[in-house]
Amino acid sequence: MRRFPRPEQLELQPHIGKWLAIASVAAFLAGTASAFFLVSLDHATAWREAHHRAIWLLPAAGFGVGWLHHVLGKTVDGGNKLIIDEIHDPKKVVPLRMMPLVLGGTVVCHLFGASVGREGAAVQAARVRKPRS
Repeated sequence: MRRFPRPEQLELQPHIGKWLAIASVAAFLAGTASAFFLVSLDHATAWREAHHRAIWLLPAAGFGVGWLHHVLGKTVDGGNKLIIDEIHDPKKVVPLRMMPLVLGGTVVCHLFGASVGREGAAVQAARVRKPRS
């Protein structure tokens, strides 16, 4: 019967330490961003539930978020459709500035009682990349 090799008998790849470090940093950044997003949404929801009249400011908040997306996000007008298209057939780079726009817009919309989901913002944040120079 063949036994499993001992750890000292395994020949590890020379770059495993580098890739473990890169994966650890990426996992830390993704986890921190996700936790920040979820905690922000929880605080926004708690504030809205404590201030019921804030819903009257929803049209102004929606206009502000929409205007920011129009001014700063013109290159990515497709939203989630663009993200899904890019996953299947990558051609364009989604600008890094879209992540704070989408996440901030979602938090503001939750703050004033809009019916927006968390999933769309998470999908878009996961696909944002830095533009190539």
